Amino acid sequence: MIDADMPAKTFRGILPKYYSFAQYTRHVRPGMIILDTNDPQTIAAYSPDDHRLVLVVLNDGPARLARFELSGASCPKGTITSVLTTPKAKARYERQPDIRVVRGHFSVRLASDSIRTFEIQKVTLAN
Repeated sequence: MIDADMPAKTFRGILPKYYSFAQYTRHVRPGMIILDTNDPQTIAAYSPDDHRLVLVVLNDGPARLARFELSGASCPKGTITSVLTTPKAKARYERQPDIRVVRGHFSVRLASDSIRTFEIQKVTLAN
């Protein structure tokens, strides 16, 4: 994940896969519950301790509009924070504008060949 020549002690830079990996490891943490999703390119994890829902979404194709239903969860009418990595372009774990939850769902345009993580605070899951 880091481009370096150890014998020569030269560092050339951090590779895009470092930031891609960070999308998962910085947000999906030990103790979280992995939830079922209807999308094989989306991981959903819930922290019962701090009532945080995390969605990590891989879009390995062209840009597209995605809609996320948060049925089965009680969410405040607040905002969702997100970060974006586009390994083939320039975004490297960059904070994106906040997104609003509207009537239990949100829609967002996913960049082509990207990974985007969404964090929703104060979520309570239905039993």
